Amino acid sequence: MNHQCPICKNKEVKDLRIHFYLYLQCQRCQHIFNGFDEIKIAEQRRRYLMRMEKVNREFVQNSPTQSFFERRKNENKERSVIVKKYANAGNRILEADAIDGSLDSHLEIYDYTGLTTHKRFREDWNSKLVYGSMKNVSSDNRFDVVFFFDYLEHCYCPFMEVVRAMKIGNKTVATIPINRNPKQTYRASCHEFSSQSVRKFAAKLSKKNTVIDRAYEAIVILEP
Repeated sequence: MNHQCPICKNKEVKDLRIHFYLYLQCQRCQHIFNGFDEIKIAEQRRRYLMRMEKVNREFVQNSPTQSFFERRKNENKERSVIVKKYANAGNRILEADAIDGSLDSHLEIYDYTGLTTHKRFREDWNSKLVYGSMKNVSSDNRFDVVFFFDYLEHCYCPFMEVVRAMKIGNKTVATIPINRNPKQTYRASCHEFSSQSVRKFAAKLSKKNTVIDRAYEAIVILEP
């Protein structure tokens, strides 16, 4: 089977031989991607989450436990700082894959909407939540800023997700984990970005792009 890097289209890729995944690393931009098709990747992800749920005991009788909420609380504190840096008070903002929508509690001065595909967290959990994904958002909806927090690495085609966001948003901001150690444990992601590949990714999406490289992640800011 022939594979090529989804970021720079280079065909020189190396099989990292990790667990039972088909993880391939581009020899040009160092991007790591899952070589299986979309259906098999989704099945891998489902099995991975089931194992993690059993090991960590984070969900009991289909409900989140306190440890889940504590982790979300800490994540949301960090994410609210990013929102306040790139969105102005009163802006209409959209969070893709918002899970439970709890980020809204830190953003009283914004008009917040969160997308979720988690059935346990629907509109009856948080009135600011909309059940669905980016492809379900009508192009008639307009947002000042669309945010992706640690989400694009799980998308089979992250380009398509961002293109959809840029059609409805005046600005798109994404945090993307950077894998600085290709031998580390994998999380059944579709992609593991490198410092090089995240910059190529941003450049292909928009000429008006800014990439801020941090210790463990990159913040990508895109404008149409």
